[in-house]
This record gives sequence, C-alpha cells and structure tokens, in this order.
Amino acid sequence: MSHQKELGALTGLRAIAAFWVVFHHYFEIFVVLIPPLLVLKPLAQSGYIGVELFFTLSGFIISLNYLDRFRRFSTREYANFLWLRLARIYPAYLATLLGLLALVLIGRHLGIPFNRDDADLYSPQGFWASVLMVQAWGNGEAVWNVVGWSVSAEWFAYLCFPLVALLLWRIRTPWQALLTAALVLAVCLALHLSGWLGEFFPFTFVNLLRITGSFVAGALMYWLYREQVARGWNWNFLTPLLSLGLPVAACLLVLAGLTPFLTSFMMPPLILGLAYSQGAVARLLAGCVLLYWGAVSYALYLTHFIVRMSLSKVLSPERLAGTPLLLRAGVLMIYLLVAGLVGIALYHLIEEPGRRWMRRWRPGSRKASALKDRNS
Repeated sequence: MSHQKELGALTGLRAIAAFWVVFHHYFEIFVVLIPPLLVLKPLAQSGYIGVELFFTLSGFIISLNYLDRFRRFSTREYANFLWLRLARIYPAYLATLLGLLALVLIGRHLGIPFNRDDADLYSPQGFWASVLMVQAWGNGEAVWNVVGWSVSAEWFAYLCFPLVALLLWRIRTPWQALLTAALVLAVCLALHLSGWLGEFFPFTFVNLLRITGSFVAGALMYWLYREQVARGWNWNFLTPLLSLGLPVAACLLVLAGLTPFLTSFMMPPLILGLAYSQGAVARLLAGCVLLYWGAVSYALYLTHFIVRMSLSKVLSPERLAGTPLLLRAGVLMIYLLVAGLVGIALYHLIEEPGRRWMRRWRPGSRKASALKDRNS
C-alpha cells in the first residue's frame, strides 16, 4: 500500500471543518437576518472546534507524507520539509494579510474603522508578528487576520515535526499509540482550559496547546493506519456514528454548559475510520463537490472573516432586520456567495500558483517535488 496516496474522504472532511468554522463566525449575521435560525445556536457556538479537526487532520496527513523522510534526522531534509510546508501555507496567507493591510489603511484614511478594536487588533507589532507567523506563540489574543493564529500554530507544529516523527518511530504497539494519543490530548486540554501555565510563565500558550494535542493525536492515528491496526473493524458502520456523534456531542456539551473541546477525543478515531472506510460517508466526503471545497478550504478559511467584516460595512444586517424575508434571505446568500467566491479566487490565483512557484525553487532542487500533499 502506498502511504502517500491521496485520501479523498479526508480532503472532504477538511471542507466540513471549514464550513463549521464559517458557520460559527457568520451565525450572528444569520440570526439577525433569519431569526428562526437561532435553533442552531449550539451548533454554531461549537463551530470553533472545527480548527481542532483541521489540526488533527494535519497531524495525520503530514505524517503520511513525510514520516519516512524523518527516520533519521537530516538538516537538509528538514530545510526541504519546511520550505515545502511554507509553499503550502504562505502565499495565500501573506496575500490575505497584505489585502487586509490595504483595507485597514483605506478605512483609516476614510475614517471608517475596520473593527471596533481597530487600534489594538491592527497594531504594527501584530502585523510583523503575523508576517513571521509567530503571533500565536504566546497568549491567545487575535491580531490582524483573526483566524491567522491557527496558521501560526500550524507553523509551530511543522517546526517541531522531527520531534513528532521521533515519537512515532519509537512506538512499538497499538496500545502505546492509543494511550499516548489519549494522554497528550488530555494533558494539553487540561493545561489549555485551566490556564495553569500562565501562573508560571508570562504566557498561557493556549494556541500551542490546542495544536499540540490534536496534531500529535492525528500523527499517532497515522501510525495505526500505517500498521493497518483495526483495519478489519466495521468502519462503514462506525464512521457514520462518529460523523454524526461529533456535532451532536458538541451541541449537547454546549447546552450543558461544558466545553465542546471535549469532542477532540472523537476526532482521531473518526479520521482513522475515514482513512479505512469505503462506506457511504467516505464516498460522500470523497465526492467531487466536497473534494473541491476541501482543496479550497484553506483559502476560504483565511478570507471568510475579512469578507464578513467588509460586507457588514455595506450590508449591515441590523439595518435590514425589519425588511421583507425574501430580501433578508437574499442578503444572507450574498454573504455566503461572496465568501465562497473570494476563497475560490484566492485558491486559484494565489495559493496554487504560489505553491507551484515556491516548490519549483525550493532549496537544493530546480524541479518541483512530485509529492502529492493536497490533503495537508
């Protein structure tokens, strides 16, 4: 079996994770325009854990594509790995950041603050931290593109991947993999929710804790997949249960006043199951529509909040609250359509061309890598 094959169901799962985050950030607009949608509030409130799903997927896919390269550490291989990962995330990320800079400067020139916390959110220090992708390495304050913190955390995970690979190469049994995944998730979640590290350090490291637990758990699921552990289980039955159980559990936790972060423990087995499964859920996720949106998901994720803030200056939902339902529904569709089109444009015009260009000029090679990592 090729460990570098593209797993279509996991690409489709990325689309679902992105849609969940978008729903989380757009829900206030939805409810103002269509009040009956308030019934979906628990699902929207828990939507931020779509980022945990991204992180867990990333740990699995990065391990699938790169683990064999880190059987032994090589400085040259490490530099090549980091360049390839930069090629994957940086062109779209930088373009989005520069586009936001232009919008903020234009807004200030016109006397229209882009955000109510304009001065704090769009500081010069925060901008340069965002350029270097280190803004998420301390506390959890959002700066500039508020979703960019997760890219900063992802970059931290890439820098630490040789340590994750070292862990994976030392795993000997399935029980070691399972217990390690559960332990790392539990410890990171406990430290994250308690803020305990903030009592001893200047920072709480909340964002790094979020990615560490999920990324390592995803990587350990790849170890199980590589060793074909539990392949014979009835995943065609289990994956629908996990797929439905994850959002249902998140909603129930919200309704109970508990944190939906606890559903992080359901994500690793879901990803392992989808990697194995050929059932209805896997086929649905690997269908052409979700496969495409899975490819576009990173660009959609990077731009959707900027689109939301920009459109709210022109199409304020509060001003439309008393208008006819058909008009309000049309405005809601405009928000979604523009968010989707901007994400598609960023993907096709910047992300993919930028990635190809950077891979072609990576250190030590004149040719683009043949490695297929669109999932990662």
